[in-house]
Amino acid sequence: MSHTGRQIQIKITNPHFFVLLTFMLVGTTFLTMPTTLADRVMQDGWWIPLVSMVIAFPFVYLMILFGRWYPNQSLPEMLVTVFGNVFGKILLVIVLLLAFYNGAGHTYFFTAFMNTHFFRNTPTEFIVPSLMLVIIIGAFMGIEVLGRAAIISFVPFIAFLISITIFSFGDVEVRYLLPMLQQEPMQYIDAILLFSSKIITTNLVLMLFFYPKNIETKHKAEKMVYLAYFFSCFLLFVTTFMAITILGPDLTKVKLFTGFSLGQRVELGDIIERLESMLLIMFFVSFYFMNALYLYIVATGVSFLAKVNNYKPLVIPIGIIYAYFSLTEFTNLIEDSAYYFYGSFFFIIPACYVIPLLMFIVTITLRKRNGLPLFPEKKQKKKPPHTSYANRT
Repeated sequence: MSHTGRQIQIKITNPHFFVLLTFMLVGTTFLTMPTTLADRVMQDGWWIPLVSMVIAFPFVYLMILFGRWYPNQSLPEMLVTVFGNVFGKILLVIVLLLAFYNGAGHTYFFTAFMNTHFFRNTPTEFIVPSLMLVIIIGAFMGIEVLGRAAIISFVPFIAFLISITIFSFGDVEVRYLLPMLQQEPMQYIDAILLFSSKIITTNLVLMLFFYPKNIETKHKAEKMVYLAYFFSCFLLFVTTFMAITILGPDLTKVKLFTGFSLGQRVELGDIIERLESMLLIMFFVSFYFMNALYLYIVATGVSFLAKVNNYKPLVIPIGIIYAYFSLTEFTNLIEDSAYYFYGSFFFIIPACYVIPLLMFIVTITLRKRNGLPLFPEKKQKKKPPHTSYANRT
């Protein structure tokens, strides 16, 4: 930790950053994205994550470019630097509303999942505060503690993912992928835009709240962004491919928690069967870290707006409001789906497309006017000069 004035700046290592970004990108979608894609393009949903990964790659480089331009700033500081104190903070509020509403929606969705499969007679009013208590503790402890916990949780997450993939692979039927390209062109565009916006652009913009400012070794952090990006898109590709080729496009389309259904189908003699408990652990782990980061992002953003040096006193009241919105704004899955597929774009379009584009244009103009390189090279860590035994003597 380094002290800058009165503020304490927390640093996380690159492996911690990789795992946190992966959990942000994967989130709760690895269980539900197959349903979303199959609902739009049926059996062609399996290749949408791959195409979206290629199409959205320039956006990844844009976020890395912001990191090179402003290596010691978070997104709130970038916005104020580029647009001025007043207008920059107005734009920051839009970004914070995106993180706040997304977090509340994900909380309700996870609660609905728990109510459907495990705690059918438990009131939602009890589950949501219980979840929020754990999330508040994580956000209060800070991103450094979250990073350490995430990297520990990542080992069973990957182990369970590999296990479920191996035990389910025998049920794959490639015939479900045919015929290809039978839907209307607009349906494919809709699926690609949905995947790119909800999974990629939203979380990469929110990533700027702690990248690159809070990264310990910045010269290696860009590699972690690429690795997390490709790994997350590949994971969602595998999940979608397995769902469509095992359950079939028609069943995938109507099964809300498709990943959970895959775990229930696993059966290897009388020894290994019904691995949905593994998926539950994976689902909870990814949900927890994603929502804890959302709360951390909102708390740090509000502390910047209020000029409060320590964000931690704000975590508890914001977390309570977070839980209240989850209970009142999303009362059923229809309302949650309406926000996820339609309402959220009122925040995504300005926060993830308009604001980054304006930042890019203004920064390019200012750097050109000041004679600075438009695309600065990545800064390498300086190596100490080599000294031989002869020189030392």
